[in-house]
Amino acid sequence: MYSFVFIPLACAGLLPGVLSVARAQSDLQDSLRQKQGIEHRLTKLVIVGEEKTLPAQPKITLKIVADGLVGGKSAVNLYFGGFKTDDAGSVHWNSPGFAVTMMAGPEDLMNLEQQFLLALQSTQRIRVLGRGLTFETEGGATQLTFEEVNPEPLALENLLGKKLVLARMIVDGKETALPGEPELTLLASDGRVSGKSGVNSYTGSYKLLSDDGIEFPRAFATTRMAGPPELMDLENSFLKALSAVERIHPNAGGVVLENDAKTILLEFVLR
Repeated sequence: MYSFVFIPLACAGLLPGVLSVARAQSDLQDSLRQKQGIEHRLTKLVIVGEEKTLPAQPKITLKIVADGLVGGKSAVNLYFGGFKTDDAGSVHWNSPGFAVTMMAGPEDLMNLEQQFLLALQSTQRIRVLGRGLTFETEGGATQLTFEEVNPEPLALENLLGKKLVLARMIVDGKETALPGEPELTLLASDGRVSGKSGVNSYTGSYKLLSDDGIEFPRAFATTRMAGPPELMDLENSFLKALSAVERIHPNAGGVVLENDAKTILLEFVLR
């Protein structure tokens, strides 16, 4: 059964505007979802009208890893943070700010990293333009422009037998903090997979499917050592997430595993 809501004539003049705002918000959300999982490199950084010089290396990057969550590399460290967009297309960053790893680096890169993170957090609008993303303040005095990174083609076969270390883990759309030690690893070869899952070692099998599909048909076998509760919880979360991935995307630096809903993402890098 259908139900109807009647709009008073006095409000009828508002209807086109309401529809256009809703359509704009829907278009923005659709565009952001299409950008999910795609690495973007910072190509222009303007802070209060002054353009900053960006080094060729290391890259400063941004990736929309899930709805309302971004992450990337901020010159020296990794960062991630949450955001919301409203009906006007504005962006609102979650408090208290971005979470970052705690590695040290050259003073000039550390300064650039600080400027980048503060500038990004100060932005109030987001625009999706073709292969690019632009974050800016009202009036555009501070502006960060990102362009899609074309991953270098790398056959999955080139990763077989090589140690891959987990660099990022998203479960249920939320970033999981990873310890520096112990490393969580993956080693794949001839339909078999093994590695370190935090406290224990694990082994299992995998099948490659069409259209970048992958599945782990059986539960992983693990050793039975005990460890600190936080590492045991991380291990359980990692193995559960790994068993639920459905897509595999090799790239120049390693491989990304994710589920179709993009609520799980495991990014491994070559070491």
